[in-house]
Amino acid sequence: MTFTPDPLASRSVAIATSGPERAASAEVIGRKFYGHDQLVELRLASGQVVRSRRLGFPAWHPGDRVRAWVDGPTDVLPRPPAEAGAGRQ
Repeated sequence: MTFTPDPLASRSVAIATSGPERAASAEVIGRKFYGHDQLVELRLASGQVVRSRRLGFPAWHPGDRVRAWVDGPTDVLPRPPAEAGAGRQ
């Protein structure tokens, strides 16, 4: 997966323990529940952090190693100013 440095993918990023060849390796670094769904924060092998809003099942946990890929239409949103430098090294 390739993302430009500033946008943050928030929908249609699929997450699974295995995936298509084009899927990126990632680690779950956070999650928040919003009723029946969850916002999962992932750190890609490149160090970039992306978020994906998914159904609440399976419930991903920080430390889980996953594969991530764009699956379908994607909304790309700018980061809030307070997070503009987050996830960069």
